[in-house]
Amino acid sequence: MGKPAHILFRRRDGSIRLILPTANRRVLRSVLNMYFPSRLLGKVYRLAQQIVMPVQTRLGWCESAGDVAAWGKGLEQALALVPSARPEYVGALISEPGPRSKLTLKIMDEAGQALAYGRVGYTPMAMEVIRHETTVLKVLANMPVASQVPQLLGAADLVGHMGCYMMESAGPDLEAGHELTYAHFQFLSGLKTGMTKKWTAVVEQLDNDVAPLFKIQGLSATVDNAMQFLKSLDLPDVPVVIEHGDFAPWNIRCSQDGGLFILDWEHSRRDGLPWMDALHFVFRYLWLVRRQSHESIRNELVMTIRSGQRSYPTWDATLVKSDSAFIIIFFLRLLVSNRYEREEIISMILITPTLFTPK
Repeated sequence: MGKPAHILFRRRDGSIRLILPTANRRVLRSVLNMYFPSRLLGKVYRLAQQIVMPVQTRLGWCESAGDVAAWGKGLEQALALVPSARPEYVGALISEPGPRSKLTLKIMDEAGQALAYGRVGYTPMAMEVIRHETTVLKVLANMPVASQVPQLLGAADLVGHMGCYMMESAGPDLEAGHELTYAHFQFLSGLKTGMTKKWTAVVEQLDNDVAPLFKIQGLSATVDNAMQFLKSLDLPDVPVVIEHGDFAPWNIRCSQDGGLFILDWEHSRRDGLPWMDALHFVFRYLWLVRRQSHESIRNELVMTIRSGQRSYPTWDATLVKSDSAFIIIFFLRLLVSNRYEREEIISMILITPTLFTPK
C-alpha cells in the first residue's frame, strides 16, 4: 500500500489542526506555514516537523486523512474555480472545534506556491462567517485598498451537501514583519467608508456590546467605570471604517517592493472604528510573541495612538483628545470576545488610575 496523499496533524486535545499533502516537502512545508508563521518557537517546531513528517510518512508512522472526499465534502466544487488546482497540492487548516469551525484551504502548485485560498463551512454558524467574509471582499474590491486584499474568485452553497464555500486569490507570501509602520497606517486609512458616527452613538453601541459583562462577578465595577469615563468625553464625529478584526503580523504579507497584502477577513466588521486594528496589531504581537508585561503593553498602546495621530495620512489628529478613549474601547472589546484571560485584561485596564482621566 502506497503512502497516503494527505495526513492528519492533531492538536493536543486530539482535534485535527492541519491536513497535510504528502506530494513533496515543498507543499508540506507550505501548509505548515499556515499556522502562526511569525512566532519563532513555531518556526523551530515546524522546521522539525518538515524533517520528521516525510520520514514518518514513508515508514507508515502517520495518520492518513483518506481521500479528499473524506475530509472535504464538496471540495471539488471550490477547486473548480482554480483551473490549475490539483487535489494532491491542496492542504487545509481546521479552526478549533465548535459551531464556527471551518476549513481554510491552501491551493498550491508543485513548488508549494499559493495559487488561491478558500474556506469551506458545514455548520450554520460557519456558513454565516464565510458569507460575511464574501460580502466584505466584494466591498473592498471597490475601495482604495482593492489591490492589497484578496480578490473574490467565487462563492456558493455546496451542491449535494450542507455547507458553502468561498475562494479568493493568493497574494505575495513574504512576511511583512512585526513593526507597525507608515505603510500599515496608510493601508488602514484606505478602509474609511466615507461615513462618520457621532461619539454618543459609538458609546451607545459599546454599551449594548458590553451588557453581558455586567452579569459576570468581578467585572461590573470595572466595566461601569470604563463606560462612565467614555460617556464623559466630548469627542468629534468618528470615521466609520471597515475593521479587519485580526490585523496581526501573521495575516499580513508584503511584495518585493514592500507593498502590504492583507489576508483573513473573517473577523471584519463594516461598522468598525479607527485605531482598533492598529491597537490589535501591537497587542497581539506583544502578548502572544514577546510576552511583555501588562504595563509595557499598555504603554505601547498609548504610543501607538500618539504616533498614529502623526502618521495616518488622512485622519485629523484632533480625533483623539484623550489617548485613553480608544484603548479603553479596545480592552472592553477584548473582554466581550473572551479570547484572553479576563483577569489579565482587567489588569491592563487598571494599570494606572490616570487611564480614566480625560486629558
